[in-house]
Amino acid sequence: MDASRVTSGGVPLKTQPCDLVALVEECAEVAQTAAAEHRIVVQCLAAVEAVVDPLRMEQVLANLLDNATKFSPPGSQIAVDGSEWGDIGSIAPIPPSALGGAPREAQGLGGSAGR
Repeated sequence: MDASRVTSGGVPLKTQPCDLVALVEECAEVAQTAAAEHRIVVQCLAAVEAVVDPLRMEQVLANLLDNATKFSPPGSQIAVDGSEWGDIGSIAPIPPSALGGAPREAQGLGGSAGR
């Protein structure tokens, strides 16, 4: 979708009260089925009610999750952190080494020949 069309009023938004946590969890579940080499984790404290266009929000979340899985190293965890949505939330890859496992090269499973 073209952002300029949205800001210029070319795309009508159908806003309504929506639980963002539920929406994020649904999108993460769908994204997880397409990204078996990653683990997608949603970290939220409680329900967050906002007035949004659920369809457009799903499109944005799907795009962010798709990019996160596409550009993250295999085996990494994708975390959707909504614990501070009062200010801002985030979607970020977490490399396998940060999860307590050693990188493949250090385990002798990878290296330049294994790529």
